[in-house]
Amino acid sequence: MEAGFSIDFPYFSAPIFFGYEEYSAVKHNNFLKLGRWSPDGLCFLTSSDDNILRLFELPQSFSGEQPVEMRSVLVMNEAETIYDFCWYPGMSSTDSATCKFVASNRDHPVHLWDAFTGKIIGSYVGRNEMDEVIAAISTSFNLRGDKLYCGYNNSIKVFDTEIGGNTGINLAARGRDKKKQRGMMSTISFANNSHLFAVGCYSNRVILYSEQAPNEIAMDFDTSSSGNGVTQYLFAGSRRSHEILGWDLRYTESPLYRLPRKVTTSQRYTFDIVCDTERCLLITPSEGEILVYDLTHDGSLLTSNPSGSINGCAYHPHSPYLATTHGERRDPQVSMSVEREVRDSGGSQLNRTGMDGFCVYATHHTAIANQDGMEAQ
Repeated sequence: MEAGFSIDFPYFSAPIFFGYEEYSAVKHNNFLKLGRWSPDGLCFLTSSDDNILRLFELPQSFSGEQPVEMRSVLVMNEAETIYDFCWYPGMSSTDSATCKFVASNRDHPVHLWDAFTGKIIGSYVGRNEMDEVIAAISTSFNLRGDKLYCGYNNSIKVFDTEIGGNTGINLAARGRDKKKQRGMMSTISFANNSHLFAVGCYSNRVILYSEQAPNEIAMDFDTSSSGNGVTQYLFAGSRRSHEILGWDLRYTESPLYRLPRKVTTSQRYTFDIVCDTERCLLITPSEGEILVYDLTHDGSLLTSNPSGSINGCAYHPHSPYLATTHGERRDPQVSMSVEREVRDSGGSQLNRTGMDGFCVYATHHTAIANQDGMEAQ
């Protein structure tokens, strides 16, 4: 999506907002797993290793002289390990009926949460052939918000958002080779202003589907088309993969981009894409750094900023803010040693390498736009 503004990098100074204390107060090594802005940009939602969803509200005003620690306004407990969550796409804080999100956790149905009350208001139940409840590994609403797509082991189920329950329909799409997509469906991502969506799985495959014919098309790309300019890209990063791959969807034989990064653990790493009227940037964590690639100039590296143990980043949908989530699974003795070092150094909130939490940075953008295309992470 293009917008009438320009992007001016390099970028990062000290964080303007942060959240650490709530995570370390609960347990040692309570690393974050995922952090996402709400569609209206007023809320930031996180999941962490203590199986808790925390909702933070962006401060209405601040002086900018000192970073502000954000405190959660809602704390929502899931029973088991949280795999994924996603916001309702039409969410607006001025309309309570739209303030909701779904979260999936191990051995349980997908829960629909009310972002005003912090209560579960619905569920979407996936079952296997033996009628056992199975957990969704990934979740995503379509752009209209009337369907919820959930990825399981060897299957994708589609639920009517308003009905929920045990009403999911299995996608039966097959490729030209008549084979179904197999493996853990680890991510689902819809393209902006398009009927296409991408599904990535643990078997290192990324397949495109069409909402218009979900049971007929699977990775069935027409590469014979020609035209002036690129219509859409697909970017994907696999676990423990040291590069992010990007394809022009008209020519899918080989990646157009190979963007290096360092990934040393099997945890989930999330990247983000932001575009203005002149260029698109891909922002990704890479072993203690934030890397920014210019996609409009052959994927050249614009900047590399050291920022500690980062496992994800998310750009604000409307303002020049970048949120980074921090932490990784560590030996308990190492975790406690890191916390003691921070306390002994005066507890500086700006030197939290190795700590668990998140930071929000102000970047030198005059405005910001959502990604153009799809991500599969």
